[in-house]
Amino acid sequence: MSKRLQWFMLVAVLSGATAVSQAQTVAMYGEYHESNGIIVNIPQNPPIVDCPNPNLPGNPPDARCHHRVQKFFGVAAQDGYFQPQVGNRAARNIPVDPTDADGDGLDVGDPFIIPPFAFDQQLGRQGGVVLNNVVDWLDTTVTAAMPGTNRLTFTREATGMNGTKATAPLERHFSAMNWTKAGNGQNNGILTTMGGWEVVRPAPIAGQNVITQNIGNETLNMTYTLGPRQFGGTMTTLLDGDGTLFLRDPALSQNFPTSVRPIIATLPLGDGIVGFRTYDAAGWAYTSLNGQLPGAFRGYPGPLGALLPPICPPAEINPPDCNHMVKEAIDQGIFLANFGTATSVKFMYPLTTGTVSIVRTAIRNGIQQTETNTGMGYDTVVSGPNGPERLVGMVAGSYTIRTDQVPTTQLNFQLLGVNLKFTPEPGASLALASGLGLLGLLAWRQRG
Repeated sequence: MSKRLQWFMLVAVLSGATAVSQAQTVAMYGEYHESNGIIVNIPQNPPIVDCPNPNLPGNPPDARCHHRVQKFFGVAAQDGYFQPQVGNRAARNIPVDPTDADGDGLDVGDPFIIPPFAFDQQLGRQGGVVLNNVVDWLDTTVTAAMPGTNRLTFTREATGMNGTKATAPLERHFSAMNWTKAGNGQNNGILTTMGGWEVVRPAPIAGQNVITQNIGNETLNMTYTLGPRQFGGTMTTLLDGDGTLFLRDPALSQNFPTSVRPIIATLPLGDGIVGFRTYDAAGWAYTSLNGQLPGAFRGYPGPLGALLPPICPPAEINPPDCNHMVKEAIDQGIFLANFGTATSVKFMYPLTTGTVSIVRTAIRNGIQQTETNTGMGYDTVVSGPNGPERLVGMVAGSYTIRTDQVPTTQLNFQLLGVNLKFTPEPGASLALASGLGLLGLLAWRQRG
């Protein structure tokens, strides 16, 4: 073999070695959103679109495609699969988890790491129509991010009854059998009203876990069916900003004199405090306390009625501006009374590649209603232009016990869906291809 050929082979080998080194970097693309009940989406990112049932053969897996069902006295008023057209997005290279045996993170079940603030969104005011509900319109101005820059975990002291707060690693680790790793956030303690820390909650068992909450007229059952590898972890979603729900219903107007009707009620979202608050997927039965500012009842008699949009029919947005409440216009109505404040306790649970289904049954205004929200995770590998690509979907459930000043206590629920795509860093494949191509070209010339 000539020295020239040996030199070119060395170049090719070095190019391949460089590719192997570069392949340790994996590109991640992802998006998430939270279904708050069966109506509200955070972030909204309108329009809301139908999505194919991920249970059916041939349909793509989609952890954000949530099955939402609403029934009144057992009769379905809504039953469909839908989502915001896009979620809160992320696109960045991520480090390989050191516990991954082959160091690429691209195989089913491989552990992976997501750095802090990989996802973030601040798109200003967004509005969305709500159909067939007492709520007509949702207006939000939020900053959404995931995961957080720090996390507090619970460390049991010798007494076994109290704990100390310790900061966990900033990045979020996802892996198989993550349900029993107390140090990874699954056994976070819960924050009490006194600001102290209670004893840790037990880790969930393998297979299926059912969380039940009953407060009298309202009952909630949340079922976690874990994936075959019990794959998952915690990754806190963060939220700042505010929003407003606009309510219009004959039952509201009946509480006020005819001379000031029709009535619109506005209900604020958010606590009015600047700064991120923990919103979802923080741990197993991880608890946070929140407050709600007062809303308002306003009247729109006579000419003021022109400030209100037409009412949408039950199943379509027609005319195009129906239900579209413009906050600046609604604020011109006659102020009649405050719409009371409220406090809430939120119970959060971790992400899983399995399935989460939440069913809430309640009697509100004398009407029995059942609402269901279900999301499915997945972990699979497909072929891509630069090699195998790994697709991972995870879901996490939570519920909230809300008490207003009447006082009336209600159960509400949330479902987080995250879709992730991992691909080999393109530069590695290009380097390998160029090295092999150079070697092939030289061999052809030697034959000539």
